[in-house]
Amino acid sequence: MSTPSRFSRIDLILLGLVGIWGFNFSVVKGAIGPGAPFEPIVFNALRFCVAAVTLLAWLRAARVTLPASRRDWLSIAGLGLLGNTLYQVMFIVGLNFTSPATSSLIVALTPVIVALISAAFGLDRLAALAWIGIVMSFGGIVIVVLGNQAGVPAGQAGASPLTGDLLVLGSTSVWAVYTVLAAPMLKRYSATLVTSLSLAAGTLPLFLVALPDLLRVNWNAVPAVGWTAVLFSGVFALAIGYVAWNHGVKHIGGARTAVYANLIPVFAGLAAWQFRGDPLTVYHLIGAVIVLAGINLTRIGRQATVEPLPAEE
Repeated sequence: MSTPSRFSRIDLILLGLVGIWGFNFSVVKGAIGPGAPFEPIVFNALRFCVAAVTLLAWLRAARVTLPASRRDWLSIAGLGLLGNTLYQVMFIVGLNFTSPATSSLIVALTPVIVALISAAFGLDRLAALAWIGIVMSFGGIVIVVLGNQAGVPAGQAGASPLTGDLLVLGSTSVWAVYTVLAAPMLKRYSATLVTSLSLAAGTLPLFLVALPDLLRVNWNAVPAVGWTAVLFSGVFALAIGYVAWNHGVKHIGGARTAVYANLIPVFAGLAAWQFRGDPLTVYHLIGAVIVLAGINLTRIGRQATVEPLPAEE
């Protein structure tokens, strides 16, 4: 694979993609919770159903060769339960309690947590620069989280976003484990195939978890903006987003593609500020600079690389 050195059409596609992913945090936040069209679990089940149907239709249209081994099917199903069902339940509930800007910064820690897990299991060796980056990344998140806590009015402890921050951090750790465990499967199949099938495998449990809430939904009362959010998040942020990201990995390389992930918190924070009126505090700005610098130091300091999978939103 030859990696183009100049800004190309692929770079333009990836720039648009991270804009979609950043905006998606506000779309999801606006569609869930009290006063919104959907409960968090219901919205997640709906958008994943849309994404699964879209991706499976794409695989069929592209005539992609499916795994022949039963063991591989079981492995992909296990990845789906971990990287889609468990991850998404924790993420969507966490986002319901915290802000799009903060959650996008925490999700951006994925390569840092992947590096830690890989080092813990002897799959990767980290240079001193990587360890400095790891400490910086988590230090930046602590600044953002403490800033969020300081912004909660006295007497409203129940409104604290700390629970949401911890759930999003837990979900990001789950996605990092998924990324490490998916590596052997990615040596035998394309990232798009593994991602599509694991997403489809994780969608059924998500739907079953949401079923009691789905049965209580007054579908006639769901406004058009609610269905627009489901379609946008399912088709663009998940289905098309995965294909576009993997297209970038294939044509310009994982390292160059991964750089664009650093822009997701920037787009997410600006979108939340512009369209939702969420404040961008000095804690967000200082924390974001430290986190993004730490992520890049971690990437530079790693002596072995892991091809990036898209961090779901």
